[in-house]
Amino acid sequence: MSSQRITRDQVVELARRESAWTFLPLGLQVVEQHIQDHGIRFLVAQALGQLGLRTLARAQLALLPPQIGGLAEVGRLEREVSALADDRVPLELRRATLRANARALAARGVDLGGAAERVADEEAGWECYVARGGEMVRRPAGSWRVTEWRWLAELRAQARALAGQAYAMPDDLAMLPPMVIEGVSPPWMLLEACERSPATRVGYQPTIRVVQRDPAELCEGLVLADLRGVIAQQRVRWYVGDDAGTRLRAELEGRMDARVGGPCAVMPTTRARVDAPAVPQMLKAVSERQLDELGATRTRVESRYAGRDAAWWARRYAEASEGGPPLRVLIPTCRFSTYIQHAAEDLARAFRGVGCRAEVLIEPDMWTGMSNLAYWSLQERLEPDLIVLANYPRTERADSFVRDVPFVCWMQDAMGHLYDRDVGAAQGELDFIAGVVGTQLFSKHGWAPERALFFPVTPNVEKFHDGDADPGLIDRLTCDVAYVSHQSETPEAMHRRLCDEAGDPSTRALLDLVRPLVEREAGRFGDPEPLGRRIHEAIKQAFVERTGRRIEPEQLSRLQAQYATPMAERIVRHLAVGWAAEICRRRGWAMKLFGRGWERHPELGSLACGELEHGDALRAAYRCAGVQLHPTVNDVTHQRVMECALSGGLPIVTRTSAMLASKMVLYRRAGLRAEDGRPGDGHAYERRYPVIDHPPLALALCERQRLGLADADWAGGALRLRTPQLDTARSSLVEGHGALTGAWLLGDAEGLSFRDGRELERVLERALGDGAWRASRSAGIAARVRARLTIDAFARELIRFLGARLAAGARVAEAVA
Repeated sequence: MSSQRITRDQVVELARRESAWTFLPLGLQVVEQHIQDHGIRFLVAQALGQLGLRTLARAQLALLPPQIGGLAEVGRLEREVSALADDRVPLELRRATLRANARALAARGVDLGGAAERVADEEAGWECYVARGGEMVRRPAGSWRVTEWRWLAELRAQARALAGQAYAMPDDLAMLPPMVIEGVSPPWMLLEACERSPATRVGYQPTIRVVQRDPAELCEGLVLADLRGVIAQQRVRWYVGDDAGTRLRAELEGRMDARVGGPCAVMPTTRARVDAPAVPQMLKAVSERQLDELGATRTRVESRYAGRDAAWWARRYAEASEGGPPLRVLIPTCRFSTYIQHAAEDLARAFRGVGCRAEVLIEPDMWTGMSNLAYWSLQERLEPDLIVLANYPRTERADSFVRDVPFVCWMQDAMGHLYDRDVGAAQGELDFIAGVVGTQLFSKHGWAPERALFFPVTPNVEKFHDGDADPGLIDRLTCDVAYVSHQSETPEAMHRRLCDEAGDPSTRALLDLVRPLVEREAGRFGDPEPLGRRIHEAIKQAFVERTGRRIEPEQLSRLQAQYATPMAERIVRHLAVGWAAEICRRRGWAMKLFGRGWERHPELGSLACGELEHGDALRAAYRCAGVQLHPTVNDVTHQRVMECALSGGLPIVTRTSAMLASKMVLYRRAGLRAEDGRPGDGHAYERRYPVIDHPPLALALCERQRLGLADADWAGGALRLRTPQLDTARSSLVEGHGALTGAWLLGDAEGLSFRDGRELERVLERALGDGAWRASRSAGIAARVRARLTIDAFARELIRFLGARLAAGARVAEAVA
């Protein structure tokens, strides 16, 4: 007890006012020193009963004299306590739990010496009780000296609260920081931290480091819970023994390329703590050292690159093309994206194939987040002449990359964060974008078309080929119809998730407004008029009707890129897969769904067949299916279509206007000028171009008519273009745009596409019934891919493009000077 005296009335008031956990340590001390104070003893028994500690409560009640035991209030408490579940944790269960945990630690390389068996032997001298909420209380057998008890506190609830604060995850993509826990006796903080940091949707889990100086104290914690599942996790790292602190610091200082800073939890029950310095001070010192090294490294790199303008780089690229030192290429990537990490490795191999030196920077495992020092250290060592990063421009990663080097944002998807005028305007003369770039980036969001290269996402022709499949995979993967995608989340669930991620009520209200419009238009994905335009116009009209004002163009572009288009894509995918499932059930064809999460789909879960490795398993799945579905609202020059055909499979796709060259592309391809047309019918802002006078337009109209995709803009044998489209065609189309369309890739676009369930059944019937037709269509797609759409072709084209643009920039700078 404290040296400050406390009155009995204050003890009683404490029992009345505070929780049982708060009262018990003091109440037990009082009855230990004043054994005749039966009133306090009754309160102690009552508190123990409230916590579900049946054995301990009954023992206290048994010490009350008969005249008190006969009181009604005492009798009621005795009945309540007797009705409680048994709170004792049997000795043999504790010993078995300890030994199982010790074996699991030994498998992880943690040597406890003889501590586990010593503690197992000593456990006979201890009693262990489980309270409500899973709290555990330990005491020497029969002892009522509260100073000898262990863990008489709400330690599990405290750990739950601390873990909740440390790992309050805003969404399932959050890159939570690593955590250090000193002391797992009891192990509640470790269990709570692991539970609060499950693998995210992309597979990331933060590192958790456990420090325990005394192996015997660790073993006391191993008695309480089966930790084998936690111990087996590779992300949970253990530092046990007198040198635990030294080894922790050595590992952290040896991995300065990884994130160090994060929550540190020192359990108040830990008796033998790391000292000189203590764990929190150690982490602070290592974090400060990491920041110092980052600052020094960044300064050296930026000094080395200072003054390298477009003219300098034009000379460097020309020198490399003429046999000089090869270009050095840095490709940072992310382990937490199945496609991006493989694409980065493939691109590095392709760059090496054209004579460059290329290195990939990627997280070493699924539980390590890289620090900025990792990026700057590699830039210092490699001194890259080019940095290629998927989906992010340098301006959004300014803390990670040097400014004065050519940087390519390799665009794989219509990422919403790129559709921002501030982002576009921030791009400098050494910032480029390449990949599946859309014209809206340039016409509405300030990106420079002269520094952009369009090129479809490419497959790996070494991984995907038509060689025989592994016999061990054939039985598992063979089916009539297959679909490979991780997009198993239903449109309804996707909408709820995007609303939750949006956060503010006004954005959620806007998404709720847009959703039915997208559903309506996506359900008619095969209409001749482009789906994107229909959704665009529907949103504008609905916004005016709801608010009485026009939606801002930039807000509309972001809404379409971040919500409407992805939602339309999801709706069409699930609509088509649902059609296929119904057809296969009716016709007796076997259908399989491959990818993450399909087993949880409310209607299609029975078709789920698990995930596929991006390699032999995926190649075999393409090859072993009669048909591979690829429903999409976007262009079908997609890597899955190409991979499938390269593997000997046959992809079939949704038929939309996205598989054809846009009118703006045709305007440029036909060499048209505004004065070549004539004013539209009563619309001064339109011009019409007779297709008979322009062979490229005539061919395009024939193709559209054959596919049923000739909309009103092609009526009367003429192409109609609005003035804004003419302006875009003149100023915003990028190099390579529209050269390789989905219809070109498929060859037989009509035979390999569908607009509804009836057409889908027709395509499936022919593909599954005519092997020669199937083989010829697959081979034709594969031949076109090998000729023009490989990653090697992209690497060659990108180097050529950059050299030409840097030279042009140097000439402009020289002329201005």
